Amino acid sequence: MSQDTNIPNGDNRSRASSGMRHKPERLEQCDWYWGNITREMVQEKMREAPDGSFLVRDAASSPGEYTLTLKKGGCNKLIRIMHSGSFYGFTEPLNYRSVPELITHFQKFSLAVYNEKLDIRLENPISKKLSSDLDTSVEKLFDALAKKELEFKTQNENFTVIHNYYSSSKNDVAKANIEISAQKQIIEMMHNQIQALNGYRTEITDVRELKELEDNYQLLSRRTTIQEQALTHIQKQLRDFILQVNDFEKQINQLKPQLIAIQRDRLYYNQLLLDRGIQGADIMLDLHKRSGLVTPAVESRSNDSDVNHYENEESVYMAVAEEDEDDAIYATFTALNYERREDEERRRRQAPPPPANPGTLSKTSPSYSQTRFQDKEPYDLPPSYPTATPRDSIVRPPKHNPLEEPQKWLVSFDRDEARKKLFESREGTFLIRKAGNPKQDHDDPMAEHQYTLDILHHKDVKHVKINYHKGIEKYGFAAPYEFPNLVDLVKFYSKKSLKQHNPGLDTVLTYPLYHQQ
Repeated sequence: MSQDTNIPNGDNRSRASSGMRHKPERLEQCDWYWGNITREMVQEKMREAPDGSFLVRDAASSPGEYTLTLKKGGCNKLIRIMHSGSFYGFTEPLNYRSVPELITHFQKFSLAVYNEKLDIRLENPISKKLSSDLDTSVEKLFDALAKKELEFKTQNENFTVIHNYYSSSKNDVAKANIEISAQKQIIEMMHNQIQALNGYRTEITDVRELKELEDNYQLLSRRTTIQEQALTHIQKQLRDFILQVNDFEKQINQLKPQLIAIQRDRLYYNQLLLDRGIQGADIMLDLHKRSGLVTPAVESRSNDSDVNHYENEESVYMAVAEEDEDDAIYATFTALNYERREDEERRRRQAPPPPANPGTLSKTSPSYSQTRFQDKEPYDLPPSYPTATPRDSIVRPPKHNPLEEPQKWLVSFDRDEARKKLFESREGTFLIRKAGNPKQDHDDPMAEHQYTLDILHHKDVKHVKINYHKGIEKYGFAAPYEFPNLVDLVKFYSKKSLKQHNPGLDTVLTYPLYHQQ
């Protein structure tokens, strides 16, 4: 915490304000005031700015109010400047008679009095007088925009190809899981039939029937072996498909921020041309001549609707309501979860009767002389994924590795207590807690948010949903769900960075909360 956090109270501010009135300054005269500019232009001007850099612009949604954009921790923080009567400020009561007076005050004093994460002053104004954008010729702006259009087209085509491979691989994973389930049920049925044949041996006295039984027994045993080999082959294919999915997912996550950056540049140059008085139709016509392609993003101005929805920027409000578990902003994994639609009618047509078991065989099977093993192709079975169960989610491995000991990181805290504990810990410390209100995933109704991973990263606590998929009975942050229990998930991400899901979470699970106990 800096030494500038001792903010004067309202009365002192008023007296401080009265001491400044001999230097009246209109807002329009301030270098850091940019008027009605778009969020893309703000992002461009703040792109390489150091911490403490700031500018003020008109609020898009509230006439008469303004938005302060401040660089802190390498991110743009958006702070609303409120207006009531003839006074301005960040929160009630409003004590400043003008926006310049407000900004001047916090050029000397820290904003930490409002929000402890904003222990910084307004040190480096982004001056519009120093901007060289308006000195750039229209021709150069068109060249720059055409270049970005071509760049976006190329990268978008790459993204589409990789995305198609990704979707295809995910379908392969789903199909392999169904085939594995079917093979397991077929093998179980064959083993039950073998047991039934063994039971008939004690009942048969006729030599001819006994020979037929032995022949069928050998045939069934060979076919069971073939089915078991097929199961092993499909399981290997499934592992390969999962590796492909992870590889394509990583490529998608690398391309996504590049596309976002190019999109920002396109909107920025398009806005500069619009500000020069060039009509949108003329911009499109010129780009058609230069590149033969105009993508929809440049056809209209970006609608700057609300400072609360800036993409890739963090909105900071001085008065923060108490956060609810379900309303929390989670670290978003950018793995693309696509809706898996099943043809229920097809599944009903293909659904077989339940597999036989020794109990039902002994009660319902006719004598061996009335039965023969029939050589038929195995039928398709509906998906069933017999792997982990919820009670298997906590494993009790040896105590020499704290990552393998759930009691070191699985806690019964609520969200607030978890944040408090982690803020007192070192970087990379994590814990897992039960979700306050489990909910189904929007993309896959079979996946339910059961746990939350909390980790201290860059001096802030990130919250990550852990889903449990009821179909395949496994855990994970996103599809494909691969971990039969939480211990396996923790061990995997103690070596594998979370960056593969989110570029902003380049960290591993390093220290369990109770690793020293």
